[in-house]
Amino acid sequence: MKVLPILIVLAGTLCITVFASLPVVAATSPAMKACSQQWADMKNANKVPEGEKWSAFWSQCSKGFCGQERQRHSDGRKAFG
Repeated sequence: MKVLPILIVLAGTLCITVFASLPVVAATSPAMKACSQQWADMKNANKVPEGEKWSAFWSQCSKGFCGQERQRHSDGRKAFG
């Protein structure tokens, strides 16, 4: 009788651990690293277009990264960065 509550707690803990680690994976993706570096370089050089926010830059950069990654996979060359 006491085994079922223990299994439920363990399953819940596992689910929380898995879901908690998902943002870490996203934050360390190649696209996030490359786009973050581009954004930092642009900011340091004062080249960020006036009014542009990180969220808009990230949206465009990540789409471009995905397209370039598909190209890299199709022809074998690295296409980004």
